[in-house]
Amino acid sequence: KKLSGGWHCIAEIFSGKLDVKALFEDAGRVSFVDLQDHGRCTIRFENSYDAERAVGRFNGYMIEGHQLVVRVTD
Repeated sequence: KKLSGGWHCIAEIFSGKLDVKALFEDAGRVSFVDLQDHGRCTIRFENSYDAERAVGRFNGYMIEGHQLVVRVTD
């Protein structure tokens, strides 16, 4: 869904060592990453195609023994 200047998805990330922007740029053009408490982050993409591709590519992806949960936000 389009929110304030970009297309967003939310990812549950359980590693502080992960370079989130570099990982998600594999799916498309990332314009902003906001790391939040409890392993959640918001990733803003420049278009809806890239955000949907990130969900398809990374939802269920395993990193350091943890499964990512990635979805497009409202």
